[in-house]
Amino acid sequence: MKTPTYLLAAFHAVTALVTSFATFSAYAAQCEKQSPAHRLALVELYTSEGCNSCPPADRWLRKIDTRSTTDRDIVPLALHVDYWDSLGWRDVFSQHTFTERQEQLTRLGTTRFSYTPEIFVNGREFRNWRSEEEFRSAMKAINGKPAAANIHLTWTPAADSRIKIDAEFSAIGAHTTGSAAPQAYVAVYENRLSNKVSAGENNGATLQHDYVVRQWKGPIYLDGKTSVADIFKLPVGRDGKRADTSNLGVAAFVQDSKTGEVLQALALPAC
Repeated sequence: MKTPTYLLAAFHAVTALVTSFATFSAYAAQCEKQSPAHRLALVELYTSEGCNSCPPADRWLRKIDTRSTTDRDIVPLALHVDYWDSLGWRDVFSQHTFTERQEQLTRLGTTRFSYTPEIFVNGREFRNWRSEEEFRSAMKAINGKPAAANIHLTWTPAADSRIKIDAEFSAIGAHTTGSAAPQAYVAVYENRLSNKVSAGENNGATLQHDYVVRQWKGPIYLDGKTSVADIFKLPVGRDGKRADTSNLGVAAFVQDSKTGEVLQALALPAC
């Protein structure tokens, strides 16, 4: 017996709908992430294209591969400061906000002044970053601690080269009470950046960058479960083209506003 044409058409329509729904569900699952029960390590590099001692630190940060089993519990960020911009070369990735962030960490930590390249691990200056053994030991110690905050990130592509970012934060245990409320931060970062420097200390060098922070939001003071939403417009490169979405990601972290200790961090690569 031959199946009527209209029944075949209906069957194919239903099959297409189910397939589309499954594809959408899988896609949506890639666009959100929940922080784990253990603590992730936030690594902040303060750098500048105008500083000739910074490229080795930039290369070191680029070697961290958050897709690998070894580095999946690390959240690396490169924050380009602006106090080098008047010394021969203006870093197009620099923001004064990052200079202020570095100064804040300096006041909370043991170092007396800011410099480049400077690396902080979970809110504390980490000078021995060149030692693989000491770096891995520090990562293991942080990852071995229980999380003191929860983070949930959602990344939604929108129209007009824009991306909607939703973040939810909540503190855990002793950090939910007290006079010093925890602070949260959200950062959109970009990988595979390249720039030819034509002046200053790195004149003639082509510098490569990963995990470069392009947008920074915070501090966000937590009051119970706190949700924030923001729209990020894809940056335009020197060639006039919009950034490739596959090179972008969003990171977030919660820190103790009194001590600077990072209670939890999380990174979500773009869908």
